[in-house]
Amino acid sequence: MKRRDLLKTVSLILSVPFCMLSVYSAEQPDEISVADNLFNKSEFFKSREIYRKIRNIYAKSNQLGKWKYCTVQIIRCSRQLADLSAATDEYFQYCKIVPIAPLEFIPINWLTSSAFLPNTKPDPQVSFNILRQSSISNLNPAVELLASTVLAASLDHSFRNIGLHHLRKLAAMQNDSESNNADNNNKSTAESNKQTELMNNLSHNVMLIADAVLWKERIPTLRNEKELVSMRRLLEKIPLQFRAGAFFLFGRAEAQVGLLEEAVISMMKIPIQYKEDTVLVLSSLLESAKLLDKLNRKKQAEQLRNEAKELRKSVTIQ
Repeated sequence: MKRRDLLKTVSLILSVPFCMLSVYSAEQPDEISVADNLFNKSEFFKSREIYRKIRNIYAKSNQLGKWKYCTVQIIRCSRQLADLSAATDEYFQYCKIVPIAPLEFIPINWLTSSAFLPNTKPDPQVSFNILRQSSISNLNPAVELLASTVLAASLDHSFRNIGLHHLRKLAAMQNDSESNNADNNNKSTAESNKQTELMNNLSHNVMLIADAVLWKERIPTLRNEKELVSMRRLLEKIPLQFRAGAFFLFGRAEAQVGLLEEAVISMMKIPIQYKEDTVLVLSSLLESAKLLDKLNRKKQAEQLRNEAKELRKSVTIQ
C-alpha cells in the first residue's frame, strides 16, 4: 500500500481529516530534535542513546558537522550522568577527528573520587597508551591535559607520576607561534592564521588549567593565607567557563588555611554556575557540608547532603 493511501485509511479509522494527518506526519521531528528535547528535559540517559545511534548514521554518510554535534552532546550527557569514563572516551574520540577541541566540555578528573558512581571512573591504561604516543607525535594539548589528569588521579603510583610529569610540562608550556605556523598549501593565509590563533588560544587555556590541576599537590602543605595569592591570580586568569574545577581546588586550599566560610563560598559556585559537571557538583556539595559541620551550621550541612543524595539518586535512576 502506498504511503498516501495508508494515510487515507488511517484518517478514516481515526475520523481525522486527511489534510490534518498529512501535515502532522510532515512535521514529525527528526531524531536530533527528539534527542535535544530529551536533553532539555534532563533525560540524559535516553538522549545519549539516541545521539549515539544517529551519530553512527552521520559517520557512515560523512556528515562531519552533525557527527561533531552528536559527540559533544554525548559528552555533555555523560558529564550530567556523572559518567566520566564514557565522557573521557568520547572526548578522546572527538579529538581524533577535530584538532581544536571545545574545552568547555572536557571531562577533567579533579580528584573527586567520592562522587564517582560504580564503573564510571576513567581507565588509566587508556590514558597511559595515549600519552605514550606523545613521544612519537605531537598530541593535541587538550588530549594530553585530559589523559594527564586521569593518570594523576590514579592510585597506581607509576601512573600517577606519569600524569603529574605531563601536567607540569603543560603548565610550563609557552605558546610557540612558529611551531603552529607551518605552511599549508591547501589553506588560504587568512584561514591558516585563524587556525593558528585558535590553537594558540587552546594551548594557553590548557596551560592555565594544568597549572590549576597541580594545586592538589600543593594544598596539603599550605599554612597561611598569603600562600593563596598566586593561586588566586591564576584563578582569575582562567576563562570563567573553565573555572569549575579550579573553584573546587581553591576552596580546598582556603579550607586548608582555615578560611572555612570562604571555602564554602568558592565551592558552592559550582552547583550554581556549573551544573553540567555532576561529579564536581556532588563533590562540592559534600565537601561544603563537611565544612559547615565544622562551622557548627548543622542544618545547612544536612540540606546540602540531602541535595547531593537527591542528585545522586536522579542520576542512578536514569
